[in-house]
Amino acid sequence: MQAEINLPLKPRPALSSLIYWFFMTVWNLGIYVFLIAQGLRLRLDPSTLHQIFLMGILWGLAILFQGWLLVRAIRQRLAPPPVLRLTHEGICFPAPVHWTSHEGICFPVLIRWDEIKAIYPYTAPGSVPVVGIVLWSYEALLARSVREHSPGPLRCYFIRLNARILLGNPGYLAQVNIPQRRLPISIDELMSEIRTRFAAELHEHRITVIGWQD
Repeated sequence: MQAEINLPLKPRPALSSLIYWFFMTVWNLGIYVFLIAQGLRLRLDPSTLHQIFLMGILWGLAILFQGWLLVRAIRQRLAPPPVLRLTHEGICFPAPVHWTSHEGICFPVLIRWDEIKAIYPYTAPGSVPVVGIVLWSYEALLARSVREHSPGPLRCYFIRLNARILLGNPGYLAQVNIPQRRLPISIDELMSEIRTRFAAELHEHRITVIGWQD
């Protein structure tokens, strides 16, 4: 029997990505048209050259931002899929994609078996089937992740904000959640594999593994 499970995570549905990029493109085109119109209007007044200069800077930044979005999208499409790994050390999460690959994880991180209290499937808000991972201390995981990756103050703020939103929503029964739509196998298959391959770890660390929760 293999000592670990490697699960390539599925990308986001193509339709939702196309809709997202369509609206982003329309939004940026709207900004371009607005800036051009403002520049043409203000050019008639010599006393507003500084405003024209500012409009040009904003236009340039908007173009750079749109280009960055395009490059980022292409890189994500061409990159190999992130892999969720379950080993005898714990569950190794890759970097999240669009912050939706697994709620509650903000960096690549190994969650050790001794940090896990329970694992069970349930239906998260939005009628999304997930595998929920309940931790003994979610704050300890966040602190370790921040310490290992040293994010800036702004990103730290959003990490804490994301944690408060997650913990404040009673619909989430676990701090870390893996959606079915990202898994290459069914949730039931994954739960069966966890019970079979990691029975010793589950028993040693007294991890509760139960069926579907309403």
